Amino acid sequence: MSENPYEAPNSTDHVVPGNSVTVEVSEVWVRRLNSPLYVVVAALTGVSISFAPLGLLWLGIYNQWNVLTISGAAACFLMIYFVPMFYMRLAGQVIRQLVGKKRVS
Repeated sequence: MSENPYEAPNSTDHVVPGNSVTVEVSEVWVRRLNSPLYVVVAALTGVSISFAPLGLLWLGIYNQWNVLTISGAAACFLMIYFVPMFYMRLAGQVIRQLVGKKRVS
């Protein structure tokens, strides 16, 4: 261990057997994660968890329902539902591989 408490620890200090996992992701997901579309999904992630619910709140307080406000509410609901679905599908593939691996004792 280092004498300086402010120095970053050596990366081998915390490595123990079974502490790391390698997961293979399909080629389709590699293309999705390397595409410019991923930048859009990443940007919409913050919107879907913060501003979309806030937009629904403001639409509810506004209480003047017309075509514009109904379409705004629908857009907020779709953003809240579909943007996290991208990450849930990727996590599902990773979890499927982790659960499917046989443990070696």
